[in-house]
Amino acid sequence: MDLYLTDKSKRYYLEALEEVKNCKDDFWDLDEEIEGFLETINKNPLVQTIYSKYNSTGFTKESYLKFAYSKEVELKLFRTLIPELLICHSDNKNFAELLYTFSFPDKRDGVLEKDSRLKLRCVDDPDYFYINNIRVAFNSDHKEEHINFWKDISKKLSEIKK
Repeated sequence: MDLYLTDKSKRYYLEALEEVKNCKDDFWDLDEEIEGFLETINKNPLVQTIYSKYNSTGFTKESYLKFAYSKEVELKLFRTLIPELLICHSDNKNFAELLYTFSFPDKRDGVLEKDSRLKLRCVDDPDYFYINNIRVAFNSDHKEEHINFWKDISKKLSEIKK
């Protein structure tokens, strides 16, 4: 079953993002390096960020963005935007890799235990990912490549139209 971004779900995810911005837990708080990029993307009424991480240091060195979208932009995402990202951000010389996954709406029954201290929808609500979404993950050892990835994806997602 397909479930796309609507005005109502956009408001829900914007409220959920505010919860993360106000979170005092170091693991769940919003990565300040990408806050501006998320705000830029979320100004587009046809796209909404729902889960993200900036990580250019440490063991994994993976930055990722999971976002929902309206039906009107689905074909443009898969036929144009994602192929452009794959071409621009996969580089064998620098060991940079970009991967994406598409997910149908998914209920997370029992995946995460409720943590009343956090009060985050992305943790507590089993329906949080019950929407069509795309996860784009970027891996690189170079911090500047991560910044370039975030600049590019935020620009492309903020400008996509019907």
